[in-house]
Amino acid sequence: MDIPAAFATAAARRFTSGPEFQAFLQQVLGQEFTAWFSAKLARREEWQKLDMAPGAAAGFAAAWTALLAQRPASLMEVLALTAIMINETGGSFRPITEKMGRTGHPGLAYLFDAIPGVKRSYNQPPNITAGRLFRDPAFNAAHGKKPLGAALAGSKDRVWDGTAYPQGSTPFQPDPAVTGYVMEADFCKFRGRGLIQTTWREAYRPLVSFIQAYAGPQALVAEYRERWAGQAPEAVLTASSNADWDRLFQQSELVIPCAAMLAHAKAGGYLPLAAEAAVLNGTGKGSVLNLGKRISGGEAYARLFKARVGRMAVAMPRLG
Repeated sequence: MDIPAAFATAAARRFTSGPEFQAFLQQVLGQEFTAWFSAKLARREEWQKLDMAPGAAAGFAAAWTALLAQRPASLMEVLALTAIMINETGGSFRPITEKMGRTGHPGLAYLFDAIPGVKRSYNQPPNITAGRLFRDPAFNAAHGKKPLGAALAGSKDRVWDGTAYPQGSTPFQPDPAVTGYVMEADFCKFRGRGLIQTTWREAYRPLVSFIQAYAGPQALVAEYRERWAGQAPEAVLTASSNADWDRLFQQSELVIPCAAMLAHAKAGGYLPLAAEAAVLNGTGKGSVLNLGKRISGGEAYARLFKARVGRMAVAMPRLG
């Protein structure tokens, strides 16, 4: 489903703050956005498997207040990124952390293993393998005293450079009190987090730079700015912990999840979206389909995503 030309032109309007955007939606829709979505789109056509989660209204308002504080956005960009967040967060607009565990791949093995047709192993580039980290003095200085550190620090067992977790010889429970040392390896530490599932060491790297340069009022981010001041980003990534990233993604008033989204958009080159319908409905830079593909990596999802955004555009009242 395409974006109508008249809508594309009107949806080029840009917003710079959450309150401004929420007031606009209330005026146009006659109700709060998530209530409108549930009434008009949820569980229908391309959206048939999705609806809003409890507390979605507060989550939506918070997410867009935080995002617009970091980057103004057009209505078209808001709708496209909202469609992504609905899919990624189950309609909650809350940052989530990737779950682990599957039949045959329990606990940490799920993240470590290559599972054909399901997922790549996270124990491979662009992450640093667990084996390399276990032999890294900086990693061991930061994490060597954690559970399993005494047994595995300095290990030359090549299994830790592979893509099949050694379930028969090493605990796999995702419990820091049991596997704390292993959990600090990239394959676990840099799993998916946030509003669009920020994954891999290379996706977390810009967040270190963002935090080190942060000049805003959010207390937790300022705390980490001081903690990581003057350190090379690679050193920070190696020494940082799951607990650090859990705090930053869950307790920063969405500053870090939103920074992660925008860093991903910059790396992927999928923003800004075009204001012309012909470009928006195409496949190249500035198109909705390109945005969906850059985030998901898949052609099938990109086509579904474009249809979802088109359906949102058609369902909205005329903007005039």
